[in-house]
Amino acid sequence: AATQALESWITAQDAFSRKHILNNFASSSDGNGDARAGAICASPSRKHPDYYYAWTRDSALVVLEVIAWLDNNKLDYMLKDELKQRLDDYVEFTRHLQGLKNLKYGLGEAKFYMDGTAFRAPWCNAQTDGPALRARAILAYAQHVIKQANGDTTRAHELFALVCTDLDYVTK
Repeated sequence: AATQALESWITAQDAFSRKHILNNFASSSDGNGDARAGAICASPSRKHPDYYYAWTRDSALVVLEVIAWLDNNKLDYMLKDELKQRLDDYVEFTRHLQGLKNLKYGLGEAKFYMDGTAFRAPWCNAQTDGPALRARAILAYAQHVIKQANGDTTRAHELFALVCTDLDYVTK
């Protein structure tokens, strides 16, 4: 009975957690005017503490988890399509961030506003693992895209360009 109760709790918690993780993605269909599609907020909290930012490292870790969901054959096609759209939005958000100029720490910026603008308030330092984790996440997505593409690697090459930009920053 205890094992069944635990399994039931895990199933319920999994569904609860996935829903809330997806709620932290800004989407092109959200109609959320203060967030750019593809931004992933660390928390919807805007006061005490204000954590409504797109943290490079945290977002990459979320994306790695969402990619793992895509590989789950138990997901229905509608959810898979939604996840792919969220990941494509994240890719475009990344492309936008990589194009920003005059960043204090370059691609090592720890966080951005959810609208995709640079965070300019005081902050302690760069988080140089963010671009490395983001490169890993986008590379994982590229691998997923290749598996689904039936030999067409056009999209994967676009993703690899973003990976190379982050890895170039990491290696300097």
